[in-house]
Amino acid sequence: MFNEMKLTVIIALYNTEEYIARCIQSVLDSDLRKDEYEIIVINDGSTDKGAKIVESLMINNGNLRLINKPNGGQSSARNLGINHSKGDYIFCLDSDDYVDSNLFSKALDVAVKNDLDLYPIKFIKVSENGEELKVKDTYRTFNRTMNGPEFLKEFTISGAMARYFYKSKIIKENNLKLLEGIYHEDEEFVTRFLTYVSRVKYDGLPVYFYLIRSSSTMNNKNIKHREKLIKDLIKVVDSLSNLILENCKNEGIVVGVGRKKQQILLSIMLKLRNSHFSNHFKKEMYNELKVKNYYPLKLNNLSVKQKIVGILFNWNLL
Repeated sequence: MFNEMKLTVIIALYNTEEYIARCIQSVLDSDLRKDEYEIIVINDGSTDKGAKIVESLMINNGNLRLINKPNGGQSSARNLGINHSKGDYIFCLDSDDYVDSNLFSKALDVAVKNDLDLYPIKFIKVSENGEELKVKDTYRTFNRTMNGPEFLKEFTISGAMARYFYKSKIIKENNLKLLEGIYHEDEEFVTRFLTYVSRVKYDGLPVYFYLIRSSSTMNNKNIKHREKLIKDLIKVVDSLSNLILENCKNEGIVVGVGRKKQQILLSIMLKLRNSHFSNHFKKEMYNELKVKNYYPLKLNNLSVKQKIVGILFNWNLL
């Protein structure tokens, strides 16, 4: 039975003062009643004026809360937000992004009326000048509901945390948390969450505007930062390997998580090739991948294009 508080929107805030007002306002401008949702902003040790902007918006919006904490990374902020959440569903919105105010309430309505455990929405990528970028959707729409293992087996999972409405009961009853201290933690969380899902549906509702900006974490060109990204991706693969072992008798989970694992490993190989890492670092990473039996790459259930690239890597032709 659903309670009155249908939704908690969690926004991890870190030095995005020029975007945070638009982000929050896009939710406040939706058709949702103020008493059926809350917005929790976790200020993760920002040094700019973002928290002050949130405080000014709180004056006229009693369902908007601000929690300040020392900097610990986006995953720690989201975990804290989940701990404080009261909604039946949880939605994580990045502080530099925004939602379609008219479609946001419709998305929640779809999730509630269909009693979905997970509801993916469509991402629309936009440039800093507001131009929509053409990107192929990773999912195709389907009318029936699937369970998590079916969904995992059918699709290569989009690991962006902000792409989904999550039933909070599943997170809290199974003590699910984002891995803290690493990047790409949402890749692991989304995939793991799906192993608990009984009802998921995708209708391609274009709700989310994802801002591509040159100063974002993923575009950081610092070599030490990029080395950490590689090491963190390997940690995600380690966790997915354990997830497969935990569910070794469930074919959908084994196939779907295995595909996601191989996709990430292929991504690691591409990053090692295309970024200006030292030969020492590359050798160190290749050795670690070999020791863990991640390389040569296993190419089961990947697309034809991915298989070709993987074969070339295995033959040392790239």
